[in-house]
Amino acid sequence: MTKKEETSIQEGLVTHALSNGMFRVQLNDNTLILGYISGKIRCNFIRILTGDRVKIQISSYDLTKGRIIYRFRKNKSNKNELNKKKSKKKELNKKKSKKKELNKKKSKKKELNKKESDDKELNKKESDDKELNKKESND
Repeated sequence: MTKKEETSIQEGLVTHALSNGMFRVQLNDNTLILGYISGKIRCNFIRILTGDRVKIQISSYDLTKGRIIYRFRKNKSNKNELNKKKSKKKELNKKKSKKKELNKKKSKKKELNKKESDDKELNKKESDDKELNKKESND
């Protein structure tokens, strides 16, 4: 495999995980081949699982075996779904925080109303006391 003309690179889907870094890969043309992990993937501890899309290098001498040279990242559609879930959670948290703020405002209004009513009562008592004092002083 020293010349690039002797190999072909194709994409496939990992269908089974076998032992010792070997995988059963289904190519885009529905052929099954045996794929093994290349050295760079092995050294960088890249995990390959069933269902992963991979790029595989196939020798022209043996078309049933190939070397897995790249694992594609997960679909953007999965990321979009995760982002949608996260945004929904954020919206729920915002709604909860708004409810808390409204409750706080309501409780503050209640406290203010209580204080005002207490102040009015005190003023009434004071005015009543003054009137009583005036009456007593006049008598």
